[in-house]
Amino acid sequence: MGYEYDIFISYTRDELVTKWVHDMFKPTLEKHLKICLPADLRIFDDKDIKVGESWPDKLKRGLTASKLLICILSPYYFRRKWCICEYETMRLREKQLKIPSINNPSGLIIPIVIQDGEYFPPE
Repeated sequence: MGYEYDIFISYTRDELVTKWVHDMFKPTLEKHLKICLPADLRIFDDKDIKVGESWPDKLKRGLTASKLLICILSPYYFRRKWCICEYETMRLREKQLKIPSINNPSGLIIPIVIQDGEYFPPE
C-alpha cells in the first residue's frame, strides 16, 4: 500500500506539548531524517486543517494514510479520547499486519515519553 504520509504525530493539544511538538520536536525530526531518507519526509500536521474543514475526518484520513505513528506520551495523553483512538487504530493495523514480528520487530508505533511514566496505564 502506498502511503501519503510517512509519519502521523499524535499528541495532546495542551499548550506546552503543542508548542514543543511544533517548535522543537517536528523541526528536529525533519532535519535529522532528511539526511536518512531517499525522498522528502511527509508528516501529517494537524496545523494544516483549515477553518471549516471537518477535523475528525481530516485526522482519520491522515492517520490511515500514514506509515508510522509517533505518539508523544504524557499522563494527559491517556485521558484524551482522540489520542487513544489514534493509538488504538495503529495497534489494530499492527495486529492485522502481524507486526511486530521476528522479520519486522520495529512495529508501527514509536513512543516518545516526555514524562516519567509513573501515571501511565499498565498496557
